[in-house]
Amino acid sequence: MRREFNLVIRALLFVAIAIGAWLMGMVIGQENAVTILNPNTSTANIRESGQPTVSMMLDYNNGDIDIVDNIILTSHANLWEAMLAAEEEGKLIIGQNEDWIENGLLWYGVNGFFNSSESRWYIWLNNDYVSELPDEINVKNGDILYFKYLSYYPR
Repeated sequence: MRREFNLVIRALLFVAIAIGAWLMGMVIGQENAVTILNPNTSTANIRESGQPTVSMMLDYNNGDIDIVDNIILTSHANLWEAMLAAEEEGKLIIGQNEDWIENGLLWYGVNGFFNSSESRWYIWLNNDYVSELPDEINVKNGDILYFKYLSYYPR
């Protein structure tokens, strides 16, 4: 009886250690993901420099991903102003759909990928999907924006 009890205790201890290691891995992995996108920002949103910045990740849905980090913001900036700032710094190329009024499409394109009837850019702000246009999305210091070019509506 004592030997079986000892075996059960060891098994429970092993499971507890495995779960603890798994949870620590998730916490460390999430912190590293934030650090990759904006090295000066932690999950506590503590900044080392005084200039407000945001970071963007662009997923073209073809295996290519671009990271545009440390985009300097003006006060009370919206996403469109941040995109223009990134373009001025040479980190992003913004274009305009020629037939956006005729076809009712979104008017902007990023790095040669334009919104069309087949595919379009979807935007997440700090891991929350936003359906507004870039000039309607307010951004603040430390925000992380995720653009994904999709041919279907994300859930």
